[in-house]
Amino acid sequence: MSLNTEDCSDAMNSSRRDYEPLLNTTTEPSTYLLSNDLRNQHRKNTPWLSLSSIATLLYAFVVVIGQVTQYVTLPMWIDSTKNVTSSQNQTIEWTPTIDSFFVLSFASSVFVTVFGSALVINIFVFKQYSIHKTDWNHRRVFLTVGFFQGLAAVFIVFSSSGERTPPYLQAILGNFSIPITLLLRYLFLKKVPTRRKLLSAIAVVLGLFISLIPTFYPHIDPRAVRHLGGATGAGRVLWPLAFMLGFGISALSFVMEEKAIKLRGSNQTQAGLVSFLFWTSLAQFLVLLPLFWVDIIPGVGQTRNLHEFIQNWIFGIQCIFGGVGCSWSPGVLAFLFITGYIMVVCGCALLLRYSEGATLLAIVMALCTPLGFIFWMLFQEKPFQWHPYFHTSSWFNISALIIMIPAVFIYNTGMPEMEREELQ
Repeated sequence: MSLNTEDCSDAMNSSRRDYEPLLNTTTEPSTYLLSNDLRNQHRKNTPWLSLSSIATLLYAFVVVIGQVTQYVTLPMWIDSTKNVTSSQNQTIEWTPTIDSFFVLSFASSVFVTVFGSALVINIFVFKQYSIHKTDWNHRRVFLTVGFFQGLAAVFIVFSSSGERTPPYLQAILGNFSIPITLLLRYLFLKKVPTRRKLLSAIAVVLGLFISLIPTFYPHIDPRAVRHLGGATGAGRVLWPLAFMLGFGISALSFVMEEKAIKLRGSNQTQAGLVSFLFWTSLAQFLVLLPLFWVDIIPGVGQTRNLHEFIQNWIFGIQCIFGGVGCSWSPGVLAFLFITGYIMVVCGCALLLRYSEGATLLAIVMALCTPLGFIFWMLFQEKPFQWHPYFHTSSWFNISALIIMIPAVFIYNTGMPEMEREELQ
């Protein structure tokens, strides 16, 4: 896909030659060495924490809170009706439950409704604001972004049950998007990080591997492996791999989103964020509708035929609102998951437009890894209750958090990236 785009903002375009690239392939005398005085003057005149940095940290905080909320509530929501006994269309071999496809389709329909309502309100009530205006050419790109987001959601949600991928491991494997994002931005957006930013990203990946050590070597803490659950046999490997694949596709969608959200129309105005969120959500929903058959695949879905699929969906709708013998928990978990998702997509859109791009977003989301693990260290999923369980693996995740948080801050306060053409 070939898209015409400009750089993030005027602030990132100013004094670009004053910033040190990762590689310097020019045969001329180094302009970076000759401009040390200018760079030092720039650092003196720039506050260590500018208003834009504060805004970026605020957006990052919203993303982290929303993502951790999703990490916590998604496996709980999918598993929330495993012990519910309902006489509605129940047979000896099958009982209706809230399954992965219901979670996907119901949440996606809510996202379309929320962002569609926001778009309508903006168009007819707040006409003086232009946050809804978008060129028709951009909507084709937005739909493509939504397509990959929907495809990623299928892999992530279907492997998110605590009986397939352990909840603690979900927060860890989500960081597979970091190296993928770095590679894709280099290939498609021609973005080359400075040494400082590259080292910060490497530090985050290092923290990721530290947190994964107990998973690679379960003999370090076998009690924790048994306690924290997950699939057995080949599924213990295949479901986490499917989860990682989903986040790899998600990284591709974020890179495409970065480029799409900074596109400028014929009048040099950028696309409205509300419009972007609506069209991508609509694309996700349209992608999911024809994929209902995934829920019927043996060993993947939770139903065996179309009749059970329809009954599952009806049961899920009734259960969300407290019917068919369900408690309040499925509805509350659905609300929390949807709220967390809205926080993430809004925070991501703001980060991608007003900060450096998808690499920073991936690194910010990496903070959710140890935070999600710490949550599941303090709570038990089934039944959900306060159950602190401190084990050897916990030290690895605490160490990862100590490395990753400063790395994110250093990356955020570093100098902007370089275009590959500027290094020739």
